[in-house]
Amino acid sequence: MAVNYSFIVKRLFQMDHLYAMLSGVTHHPFAVCTEDTFEDQLFLFAEKDLIDAKGKELADRKYQVRALDIPKTNNARRKFFVDAHYMGFTQVLFVDASGEQILPLKAIVDVEADLKKLPKNKRPMMNQALQMTSLYFVQEMSRPIPREQNPAIPDLMDELEHNLETAQLIAAGIAIPDPKDPKQSKVGLMNIQDKEGKKYIPVFSDALEFSSFPQPEKNKFRGFPTTLKHMRSSLDGEVNTLVLNPGSIQLRITKPLVDRILARAEEE
Repeated sequence: MAVNYSFIVKRLFQMDHLYAMLSGVTHHPFAVCTEDTFEDQLFLFAEKDLIDAKGKELADRKYQVRALDIPKTNNARRKFFVDAHYMGFTQVLFVDASGEQILPLKAIVDVEADLKKLPKNKRPMMNQALQMTSLYFVQEMSRPIPREQNPAIPDLMDELEHNLETAQLIAAGIAIPDPKDPKQSKVGLMNIQDKEGKKYIPVFSDALEFSSFPQPEKNKFRGFPTTLKHMRSSLDGEVNTLVLNPGSIQLRITKPLVDRILARAEEE
């Protein structure tokens, strides 16, 4: 029997305040994988004291979290839910004074139905398996507990490495014409210097991460499809590190790690 979520969905858009639990390290919704159904779940709260209580519970478990009061405009709240879909979230846990309610994210925004109306070459690139695994991994790695005491890390690391090796990524670059043949060009990759003076090459898991990353006013970079294997040759010079989604999770992927991932893939 189909469940009608229309009342609660309407309420989510009409409430004066709607609070989302964000990760303090990924800057995206705090992600939870449900034990029974393996849904990728995010938390919403009707009242500030409710999200504060949950935040304290998560902080006691050494997670870094913060509250976001999603502005009461249809555009802002719809964008929050659409972005969550692009990342790979599938379920919402909504908490109010009466208790907890669970609803599928697609009951709030049916992004897949909208995407099917677009030609395939116009649909934004998504990389949900890589994005969700990286969110879980960074959330766990940021907890100030010994790595060997966190049983989630080895499995997440294996899954992350597999997803990095198989995923199509986005690199930021500028097409540089070949002076000998104007019809030909090569890609000049963006590289960024961090606060410590070390350079890295940014790569992005999806169109959402690429579009939200700040760009210079002049010489704006385009997104080019790539893979980890293709990016390996760019790490032999002065720059030897990739950073996945530098606008959010900032996951550093060093040249030795790239080599290990590609070597394991060849063995398999």
